Amino acid sequence: MFIIEDCENCDIYVCDYMAQVQVDYCKNCRIFVGPTESSIFIRNCEGCKCIIACQQYRARECVDCDTLLFSSTAPVVEESRSASTRCESIPAHTQHSAWPALALTPVYGLQQHALRMLPVLLLQPRTAV
Repeated sequence: MFIIEDCENCDIYVCDYMAQVQVDYCKNCRIFVGPTESSIFIRNCEGCKCIIACQQYRARECVDCDTLLFSSTAPVVEESRSASTRCESIPAHTQHSAWPALALTPVYGLQQHALRMLPVLLLQPRTAV
């Protein structure tokens, strides 16, 4: 399990394969999590922008968080406000060879589309608030 906790105004890139990822109490972060074999839990976060690839995505008590999701199952979002989750898919022929080993199906993928979206969601300059 990989745990991201209590981060503020951070750019976080988890580009390796994980079994499970947990993100708690992050504020105004930009988060990229590569293929995760099982679940990603995002809880009590505020103002975060995420690109996530996983088997199962769960979010709870998040505020103003935007997520671009590549998942094998439908997202579960509970008790969150002003949060958007957009599910994307790409053709199976663009999948990385490691995807079958992680049991991620081509229903929702990552690869090229997510990498094209990185500059849009994560790499834009931060603006002063």
